[in-house]
Amino acid sequence: MVALLETIRTDFNLSEEQVEGLANLVRLQLVKSERINLVSKNDLAHLWERHVLHSLVLSKILPLHAGSSVLDIGTGGGFPTLPLAILHPEVDFDCIDGRQRKIEAVQDMVTELALHNVHPQAIRAEALTRTYDLITARAVAGLDKLVKWSRPLCHDGTVMMFFKGGDFSKELRRIKGSTEIVVHELAAQLEQDYFEDKCIVEIRIPAP
Repeated sequence: MVALLETIRTDFNLSEEQVEGLANLVRLQLVKSERINLVSKNDLAHLWERHVLHSLVLSKILPLHAGSSVLDIGTGGGFPTLPLAILHPEVDFDCIDGRQRKIEAVQDMVTELALHNVHPQAIRAEALTRTYDLITARAVAGLDKLVKWSRPLCHDGTVMMFFKGGDFSKELRRIKGSTEIVVHELAAQLEQDYFEDKCIVEIRIPAP
């Protein structure tokens, strides 16, 4: 664990304040998971690798710029929003989930971590009316559904970055033709075995 934390600190050039913020996030996840299922129980011993590092790697693939807006669909326990918000206090994050209890837990963590750039909402993507610079999601739905939900929330230049694992070739076939797609294999960025079959799918809607 110490070696992994040092790797994260070095690879993402974290300040002591950011390291402390991530450590507090992990602590809060463990405490709240005693009352509500925020992440898989099998992942609780691997939060740094499977949730914190997994979330942060998005910023290596697509750098986030000050003032940009991010939507996290189906945030669950607050991933990837919370680690990214700690790394990028200058970026604005909306994280949504239809499950009120999970959003309440995320809001509690946002308050305790003093993350003024995070706005949790118990709402479905279909109910949103604004647009975003980046739309992301982890383990929520198939790519076709994610693209369908995201299209109305896109402006010219919006990028969708969806975390996927295993074989999702059928999902890719269902969205080809109407989108521009790049598959980023995380094993090229991260050396841990866990990421061997993990990807982030970058999707852009071509201009008409």
